[in-house]
Amino acid sequence: MRRTICIGVLGVLICIGYDERVKASQAGGPDIGVGDTVDVGETGIFFYEQRVTGLKILKYDSSSFSFGWDKLDDAIGYEIWRQDKATNSYNLIDETDKNEYGLKNLSQGTVMSFLIRAYTKNESEERIYSNYSELITLGTRPDDIAGLKVVSTDASAITLEWDKVSDDVSYIVYRIAEGSTEEVKAGTTNDVMFIDNGINPATGYTYKVYAFSYDAAIKSENAAEIITASAPKSVIIKQCKGGEGRVRIRWSPAIAGNGYIVYMKSSEGYYTEAVRINDMMVSEYIVSGLTPFVSYSFMVVPYKIYDGKEYYAMQSNEMSASPIGEVRTSKIAAVFKSNKKFKKSASYKKYKQFSKYILMNKNVIVPGISMTNVDGFASSKMVLQAVCIAGDYMLITAYDSKGEEKSVVYVINRHTGSYITTLVLPDSYHVGGIAFDGANVWLSAGRAVSYFLYADIVAAAASGADAVSINYRGNYPVCVQASFISCYKDMLWVGEHKEKSKANMYGYMINDKAVLPTLVQVYKMKIPSRTQDVEFITKKKVVISRSNQTSTAASRYYISRMEYHKLDWSKQGAGIVKIKKNMGKITMPPMLEGIIYHGGSLYVSFESASIASCPHKIDRICAVKLKKLKWE
Repeated sequence: MRRTICIGVLGVLICIGYDERVKASQAGGPDIGVGDTVDVGETGIFFYEQRVTGLKILKYDSSSFSFGWDKLDDAIGYEIWRQDKATNSYNLIDETDKNEYGLKNLSQGTVMSFLIRAYTKNESEERIYSNYSELITLGTRPDDIAGLKVVSTDASAITLEWDKVSDDVSYIVYRIAEGSTEEVKAGTTNDVMFIDNGINPATGYTYKVYAFSYDAAIKSENAAEIITASAPKSVIIKQCKGGEGRVRIRWSPAIAGNGYIVYMKSSEGYYTEAVRINDMMVSEYIVSGLTPFVSYSFMVVPYKIYDGKEYYAMQSNEMSASPIGEVRTSKIAAVFKSNKKFKKSASYKKYKQFSKYILMNKNVIVPGISMTNVDGFASSKMVLQAVCIAGDYMLITAYDSKGEEKSVVYVINRHTGSYITTLVLPDSYHVGGIAFDGANVWLSAGRAVSYFLYADIVAAAASGADAVSINYRGNYPVCVQASFISCYKDMLWVGEHKEKSKANMYGYMINDKAVLPTLVQVYKMKIPSRTQDVEFITKKKVVISRSNQTSTAASRYYISRMEYHKLDWSKQGAGIVKIKKNMGKITMPPMLEGIIYHGGSLYVSFESASIASCPHKIDRICAVKLKKLKWE
């Protein structure tokens, strides 16, 4: 009768079939022939305590392999058991009296797993078996991979595919990023497809793929290689705005890539390439020559060029806009159409300490509050800031409260008060300060000051254009957030605005202003909270503009007044200037901004005309004789 013995090995049952006439005895065990199949379990066979250890791969090539193990002193032979993957069982395939074993004439990429069991004999010549060894898995060297290709690539993943080498092998994928020589393990797979999610957008990669037979050391001799790249991340169009016969598109910049393609929808409804921008730092484009009041649609696609091939991001959102007709900066007053109406206003009547000294014939209507031409695009949200006089011109700064347009400088004929042109600045700072040193116009620009030449104003005025773009001639970092600036005797003063505490103002000597100006910090001065401007009347006297919020109802920190102060220069050797004495103050209408002193008069600006919530608006630069003011 045929019997079965089951022995547990590594979670697999090895079942040993034998004839009943062969008894299992304490001295040995069943007489098992080569070719028998086993599952595993408890048996009546007695084992001696040792087991085969130290299994290791000895050698391999594309058609053979061998492995070995440590000898057991008492063993006279070893059984070789091979795993049957289909049934998850083990077959006894051979015996050997050596401590190594090998197979030949195998196919490339063949993987097999083995168990080794040692045996000896007792005095009755019956076998006594050891327990089974740990599992060893090895294989023949696989062939090189063929057919490697890129299935897809985007900003977050690259998918590769190749031809199968054999049923047994696995695959290991390495990547080398552009600019590097380091091979980074991207992963392993048993499939012929691999998705690499560990990439960066808009980056070139070289991939190397090997086949290996269970052990990564038993791999194909040569890697399959392919060069590709990830696509850039897509962008979002944030603004699509119509201007004078033009449309401007602005988008969120991509992190990396080579540039952007702007697509415009044709009248037939198809998108065509409008422009290719080879600069990732650019995030806007203006399409000109368009028909007013016709809707145009746009999309933006970043691209990457690597190894002569282009890789495209996903398309952006689609946005549309219609060009408008002629855009011109408004010249008429935005609030009070005449001085007569201004004098009847609550703004004038409530603040008599100031308004009764206003020189109506010297007032300057602030242009652009209703509409400003910013290079062919209209802004109705410009907020007036600072004022200065430069030669024959009065200059007034403003910024777009919506953040759509660049900041501007309105150029006024200071003799007639008439508007000449608008200078469009290259950035969108609040430009709370402007000053003229006799050759250069200085502007506040964050924690820096920038300048352009007086000659730039003259050229813009002579052009006859309603708006002229200008570039800065230089930028210089300063010690504070430049909320306002003032110039006196070749000294540029740069101050900060703080709502709840005293702030700092620094004095910078302007060197070589007629050639290439440079700034050297010389002085430091403490100034009151909520300071908007400091205007030097003389070296020892200044008028300070202090303003914050629109009314006491809007904020407990509301203030709007001018203060007349004397300065203490006793510590100028140490670089310290102090405000010595308050000679008086004048309560002003809300939202007082910049002050300029020229020809015995103070010219004062307000931003209130652009602020809907401000209860008392003023839409002009107001002039007053300094000597006639009554300081309280």
